Amino acid sequence: MSVYPPREDSELLLRWLPRLLKPGDRVLDMGTGSGVLAVAAAKLARSVVAADISARAVKATRAAGKGMKNLRVVRSDLFSGVTVKFDVILFNPPYLPQDQHPQYLCEHQGVLYEKRSITRAHLSPVQSGTS
Repeated sequence: MSVYPPREDSELLLRWLPRLLKPGDRVLDMGTGSGVLAVAAAKLARSVVAADISARAVKATRAAGKGMKNLRVVRSDLFSGVTVKFDVILFNPPYLPQDQHPQYLCEHQGVLYEKRSITRAHLSPVQSGTS
């Protein structure tokens, strides 16, 4: 089995990255997959951590970002291998049917959200005057 290739949703996020990221940002790309978002983010931000539970995804992202000094790739089950805080967290998860994981997911206007606020502990506080 190979890493799921980038699709239209990744292309949409790629188009938004230049508007979303600032040069000083510390970015986490959770569930990095092919690493396409992590590599693009590393060209715009101060530092990027790309995390994925899949060893194949970690290998693919390391290959895609070879030579990028501000990109670190880690194997992690969500935040288990991530200990620092970030200014921006990107997460383009694989599509999961809600009935397979109802204890973790809720839906609002067609978008699945993680019920537990696990990302809050990994985001830096917003500085006043910077939005």
